[in-house]
Amino acid sequence: MWRAPATLLAAICCERHKKKLVHQRCESKPSHASLSTFCSNWEELRRRYTEPLAQIAHGIDADSDAKAILQEFERTAQLIESAPLTVHGHWALDGKQPCEGTVVVLGTCHHSDESATRCRQAAQTLQPSCLILELCQERLLPVLACPTQHRAAWLCARIPQFIGNGIWDQFAVDQESCLAVQDGVDMSEAFDGVCHSATVPFLVALADVTQSESEIDDPGRDLLLARACMAAVAIGHRTVMLVTGADHVKAVADELLRWSDAAAESAAVSPLCAKATNCYKQDDTASKQALHLDGLGVELLSGEIARSWFLSPRAASAVFSLRQQIRNLISPEQIH
Repeated sequence: MWRAPATLLAAICCERHKKKLVHQRCESKPSHASLSTFCSNWEELRRRYTEPLAQIAHGIDADSDAKAILQEFERTAQLIESAPLTVHGHWALDGKQPCEGTVVVLGTCHHSDESATRCRQAAQTLQPSCLILELCQERLLPVLACPTQHRAAWLCARIPQFIGNGIWDQFAVDQESCLAVQDGVDMSEAFDGVCHSATVPFLVALADVTQSESEIDDPGRDLLLARACMAAVAIGHRTVMLVTGADHVKAVADELLRWSDAAAESAAVSPLCAKATNCYKQDDTASKQALHLDGLGVELLSGEIARSWFLSPRAASAVFSLRQQIRNLISPEQIH
């Protein structure tokens, strides 16, 4: 997942509280709107805090944490606008004829509303016969089978309504709120887009390392995502779409290129999905290898073997059935 920006911002807030470094000039009582309306996505968080943080990020008593967050805001905005990466190539099973296919790698910010919208639009435009998601089997039920409004209500119920008057207190609550509301929405939107627009039988793959056992920086995560894409092409899927955190895109593309005589380029999928058209080049010229179907497992830094989970159309239908059962059982307003 794209955890780096969220981790940085959360770490800054925790450190500010621990060391009690909040500037006195930032301790003014927030407006009624700030107390009653919390941020529900990254875009709202950026709009609400860019100006207040800019006021304390410069000058004699410049706040380095505020400056770091503003820089992260800008970096995240650029990544959200980045074009999806399209990789054309041939991938082969062991002893089989190579199959030609296209893998579209869409990088996303997991707590951005715009990213979630782009995921659905790209899925509807491309209509891939296989969708690869940066999700593990542990998150199948809470992310895909639970309605987004219900999941947001459950996660937000654990967030304190008020922890202080300072800007860092407010920022911590607002950030936690937008993470809770947007949790898994990009994956869910891509899943819904593919399921509702599919014209042929399709597969959905959960290709992330089990969340409870993974290390965020384990390179095995990128390899697992890439191998799921290659396996999908190798069994006959001509168009494969991968939705993953933006920080995984380059590493996954490098793996796809390394295993095939592939070409990659940034290409527009739809008006909302692209700003750039720059050609993407592999960093090295590693030798090409044949993909072994029985070797899709990836060894992690922990020594454990991770594997992707592939869901059939019947399984996807079961997911939607579970969603409806939850809606019939309880409303989001009843969750507290």
